[in-house]
Amino acid sequence: MLKDALNFLRLKVQDVEHYDKHPMSSILLIFILLEIPTYFIDGSSIIEIISNVAITLLVYLFFIYWIFRKVKTYSFILACKFFGILLIGISIPLTALQLIGTSFEDLTIVLSSIIFMIYITGISTSKAMGVSKTYALSGIVLSIVALIILFIIYFMIEMMILNV
Repeated sequence: MLKDALNFLRLKVQDVEHYDKHPMSSILLIFILLEIPTYFIDGSSIIEIISNVAITLLVYLFFIYWIFRKVKTYSFILACKFFGILLIGISIPLTALQLIGTSFEDLTIVLSSIIFMIYITGISTSKAMGVSKTYALSGIVLSIVALIILFIIYFMIEMMILNV
């Protein structure tokens, strides 16, 4: 599974059916194991970790919904497996950057990481799902907007709780 995830970084994308062999539980476990160290480096609490992972999964489901508006030939579980392995592939270099001490406060690193994630996701989705690059990239942009909105709502709720 990790080989498939790393192949996304090299843009060696297989057909969607190729990713059906991986169990969903393993994909979720690896994703969570990749995400948790980054939160402990930042000194986040368990509640922050759970809420951030939940928000990430909600945006991930929105992106799957967006792609399924055009592609109706694959099952929802198969799409979840494909995008789960894609998410693992994208998380590996970002987690490695944080573990070696790269600061994401530098705007150049943040912007290049965002462009990297958008590019890999757009090209991989376009190749594997058979949608246009424009449609895949528009889904990514909408997902990023949804992510920003969800985090703003989360931070507003957190501020209300802390100020009580």
